[in-house]
Amino acid sequence: MNKTLTILTFLFVQLCVGNLFADLPDTIQLGTIEIRAKSIDAEIQNGRKSFDTLSLEALASGSLTELLRNHSSVFIKSNGPGGLSTASFRGTAANHTLVLWNGFPVNGLQLGQVDFSTIPIYFIDQINLAWGHAANKRPGGLGGVVELSNKPYFGNNLEVDILQTIGSYNSFGTFAGLSLRKKNVYFKTRIFRKSSANDFEYLNTASYPKQMMKQKNAEHIDKGFLQEVHVNYRKSLISIASWNQWNDRSLPPIMTNLERGGDPKEFQNDRFHRNFLSYKYFWDGGKVEFKTSFFKEFQHYYLRTTNALPPYLTVSLIDSYNESSALMNSFDIEQQLFKQTKIFLQFLFDDERVKSNNFLSNENRSKTSVSAGAETALSKSFTSELSLRYDWVDKTASGLNPSLSISYIPQTMNSLRFNISFVRNLRYPSMNDLYWFPGGNRDLNPEHSSGADFSIGFTPKIQNASLNIRVSGYLSEVTDWIQWRPTAYRYWVPENIARVIARGIDWQQQLKFRYAGIDFHLSSNYAYTITTDESPVGKIENSSGKQLIYIPRHNGNLFLNTRYKLFNFTYNVGYTGVRSASLNNNDNYFSYLPSYWMHNASIGYQVNFWNITFKANNLLDKSYQAVMWRPMPGRHFEFAVHYRFEKQ
Repeated sequence: MNKTLTILTFLFVQLCVGNLFADLPDTIQLGTIEIRAKSIDAEIQNGRKSFDTLSLEALASGSLTELLRNHSSVFIKSNGPGGLSTASFRGTAANHTLVLWNGFPVNGLQLGQVDFSTIPIYFIDQINLAWGHAANKRPGGLGGVVELSNKPYFGNNLEVDILQTIGSYNSFGTFAGLSLRKKNVYFKTRIFRKSSANDFEYLNTASYPKQMMKQKNAEHIDKGFLQEVHVNYRKSLISIASWNQWNDRSLPPIMTNLERGGDPKEFQNDRFHRNFLSYKYFWDGGKVEFKTSFFKEFQHYYLRTTNALPPYLTVSLIDSYNESSALMNSFDIEQQLFKQTKIFLQFLFDDERVKSNNFLSNENRSKTSVSAGAETALSKSFTSELSLRYDWVDKTASGLNPSLSISYIPQTMNSLRFNISFVRNLRYPSMNDLYWFPGGNRDLNPEHSSGADFSIGFTPKIQNASLNIRVSGYLSEVTDWIQWRPTAYRYWVPENIARVIARGIDWQQQLKFRYAGIDFHLSSNYAYTITTDESPVGKIENSSGKQLIYIPRHNGNLFLNTRYKLFNFTYNVGYTGVRSASLNNNDNYFSYLPSYWMHNASIGYQVNFWNITFKANNLLDKSYQAVMWRPMPGRHFEFAVHYRFEKQ
């Protein structure tokens, strides 16, 4: 309770800060500013949030894991550097978070989830979060959607971008980009390579007595390239992009397996190739867009355990090869009918195929969606958006999924914005849920979600400052939630048994101002989440009413950036609350993970085309676990040199 009060008090103080600077001088000396796109810096809209360029550039050498963990209320569950990293959005599971790249889902066909540690921020131009009504464009995002976009910037210049990083544990990163902008053509190439021995020391709490150990067999190498070509011709825009990546990772044993000895070996190699083609045509008051994509992924997972003594005979062996492909197509039309009304129509068709030595045969399925809707201004104060989506899988109807959003802005106080939305969505079972052998269940139903969201936005007019606050409360119910459960045959089977209810409060805030020649950027995010299984099975197994595993009730962060002349300084504080590690938590020592605070800081200096940055992560050297028995690094550092040259 004291921690909750501390967090809420701190956030309240920030509300007051905005008014402290209302009387600042009204003359500000600004440097040269290049405006490349719509001003969406840290924009907080109804059901949507955009990350500003400051956040993206500060984490250019990192992955989507660091961005969401440090700048949003989305909870990130990480196995450590180089390990699996997934997201829990508004109290839902990892496979309920949909990730779209230029409108197409990158969620794996077999598990239905995304490893956020494999998505380099350097490859992405714009990142948005969407939830509720705004996340209902495609099936799958029961919790929310992460939107990744590559945007063309036409002009007449050449730009070279090189970033080199060196860090603790023999970590190296090389990033390079080359872009050519003409009046009607935009050409950009990006490449990267990251590697780390990942051999940090940690406190092993599973051994008796506890002792310091060095992590072994945890090295990883990630590399890839992204090629874009955009052509603007009269009223048309043609875009082609190809994202190719290779990830090779050794997977270390968990803390409890270190004393078993032997000669174990575990690794995972992933390759993916994502390609898309887009054609847009614009006319007065409307546009049409056709997009097609082809995604191909390969995965090789290997695990061998042995006995404790030479010659280390094999005890268990898993050698899994998986190959998946998806051909996805979308057709969109938007038209302004009247001055205050816009209608839209969308058609989606996906063909998915999986080949795996864990299936009895090659499997495929098709998914189709048709949606239509309208946005209209009911009056000067009220606006609304209604959409209806109908889905099919393998020609079998999955039902109608409507969504409705209504916004109200008082005429007497237009700095306030009220919004209420209702949405129904679904998620299809993953290919592993259906066809894994043994255990796959072909009779599974899609998971269905129904939810409501109420939010208040506050954007006051403050002299020489900007403040944007959004507080929302939400309630959602997911029926036919799929759970894998043990059977008497010594393997697990997925079943539609859970009825999960998620409810909570979400806070987002952005504050920018200038004082004494220093630019300040202060943001905070906080989520209070309660997610419980209220199904009859949950009541029988004594898990009803208890927080689902690995979903903290409290999760938040605070980010401060200051800039003075050629120097900049950032400080980030994150809090992760207690997480349950068992379905029927009996409050014993090994059934939960304790809460922890995480502090990170960086200082940078920019001169001419060069930007030099020094970062300190886990500044207080906190020993913690994000996943049970998976160690995390203590205090570690990164030194980065960024060179950017632009010529007209």
